Amino acid sequence: MKFDEAVRFEPRRLADLYRTLGEIGAENVLCDTMEELTIQLARIEKLGRRARFDDVREIAERIAPKAEQIGLSGLGGVARAVADCVRNGDLAGFSATLARLTRICSRRPGAAACRPAPAASCMAGSRPCRRRARHRPEGAAADVPGVSPPRSC
Repeated sequence: MKFDEAVRFEPRRLADLYRTLGEIGAENVLCDTMEELTIQLARIEKLGRRARFDDVREIAERIAPKAEQIGLSGLGGVARAVADCVRNGDLAGFSATLARLTRICSRRPGAAACRPAPAASCMAGSRPCRRRARHRPEGAAADVPGVSPPRSC
């Protein structure tokens, strides 16, 4: 059986984020949240394979509102469903929703997979975030006097 579940950013939520925080603030939130989601989704997958249900529930409850904050409410909803299954002791539901979360993870915007990668773990689109020095390669624009680094992810 083949599942095709596209997850997209909600344009209205993104527009609200940009209107409220401004361009730089919104991009900072997007980059930080995408980076955290990537790391935490990889952790959930590993913990789920090890049957560490309470740890999975805790992480799922923490990432759901963060995903929704940046307009990934589909991802947030599935994370909440994973947490609910653990809370209710529904092992069949847990397995199914964890598999769904893993599928969504590999299809979410801006990520080829839910694995952190140096200089690419913060993704909002297809370009790595270059706003932080730790992501920026040596000799990047910020290191050159009079040249501004890129402002967007």
